[in-house]
Amino acid sequence: MVGVPDFVKDTNYLFIRGGDEEGDGIISICTAEEKALIEEKVRAINKKYGIRKRWRADFDGEYCFIDDNFSIKWDRDKEYFVDNRKYENGNYFQTKEEAEEYAEYIKKCSLEWHEMRDNNE
Repeated sequence: MVGVPDFVKDTNYLFIRGGDEEGDGIISICTAEEKALIEEKVRAINKKYGIRKRWRADFDGEYCFIDDNFSIKWDRDKEYFVDNRKYENGNYFQTKEEAEEYAEYIKKCSLEWHEMRDNNE
């Protein structure tokens, strides 16, 4: 059926525009309805296979991060470049306790790396 997403189990193909390879080979801008349908399918796949989305604060919501002195700081997510970069790099936490736990982990890994490097010289 054209226009209705179709997943073929035998080949593990997902045809966004229906069970026709020709229609899926065409690059086009999707409608808002198609976008919503794709997002719904992605959420269902992620839920089924346990792919969790990391927490992120709502716009202007608070989050913790580790600064360059390993101090825990709070900031508001304005979706600026620095907020996005902290999130992408994993330096973005919901609670102070999470940030403290991760800061200790980073310190430990860093010290182990330096010890290993010093032993190899």
